Amino acid sequence: MNQMRIYNYEILNFDQQPTIYSNTGFSKITDPRMVSVLQRLEEKQEETINKAELEQIIKNEQLDPTATVAFLKSLTIIGEPAVSPYFKKTSVFTDWEVSTELKCSLTKRLGGKIQFHTTLPVETIPTDQPTLFIFVYLKLKPKELRTIYTNLAQRNPHCGFSVGFISGRHFHLTAAYIPDVGNPCAFCTLDRIAHYETLRSSQHYWSKIWTFCLTRKIDLPTTKIDEFQNALILGTITSFSHQLTYHQRARRTQDQVLLSRTLDLTSGETTEDCNVHWPFCECLGLKP
Repeated sequence: MNQMRIYNYEILNFDQQPTIYSNTGFSKITDPRMVSVLQRLEEKQEETINKAELEQIIKNEQLDPTATVAFLKSLTIIGEPAVSPYFKKTSVFTDWEVSTELKCSLTKRLGGKIQFHTTLPVETIPTDQPTLFIFVYLKLKPKELRTIYTNLAQRNPHCGFSVGFISGRHFHLTAAYIPDVGNPCAFCTLDRIAHYETLRSSQHYWSKIWTFCLTRKIDLPTTKIDEFQNALILGTITSFSHQLTYHQRARRTQDQVLLSRTLDLTSGETTEDCNVHWPFCECLGLKP
């Protein structure tokens, strides 16, 4: 795939000569034809562009493609050919009903790369294509979750697995666990919470409930959400999926991508955190 990466930039109309603000700083553009090229790229609002299409845009302005591409690269507006995202699609499993209209809208927004299912998988789902699986629970079921999560990871070590759950007024998405990579899994977080809760009781009521239900092998109570919170959660899942299945404007390392995400269900604010291995977690000894 002969794709070029389009980085963030902004056209500032100062006086009669526009100025471009990019990662390299401010650059004054004196040639109106170059301004037209930049405006065309900005109008596309895409993260990548085919090299042939870029050259055609440049030729339409009667500019030399080789020299123009070199100039755009020097301003960090165009980058090296983009590498295809590792994950090709996302399968989201929720234990509550998402309206058909909303599912279609979100699927269309991500170009068909995300699919929503209201029935949690009972059996394993082997897939040759690197897929991101996200399991979102309003009624967290420790035993069922561990069985599905572990079986899928063992059958598909090249895929990614994330768990979404609500704790108080926050929604949490664990980092995408990829067995072939060996990064921390969801239970590195969940089992650590339960372990420390048994050693020393905390003041966090959700940790107490989780530990109680986990040790007694029972399901947690169902968490109620309203339409606003439903929209926030689905938006966060979509954004999480987009980051892992689409070309990103800036190059990011593995440690910058494989992060957990927390959503404040009151303010809508999101934060990201690094995950660390839990020494006693089964994922450290998991053999694909």
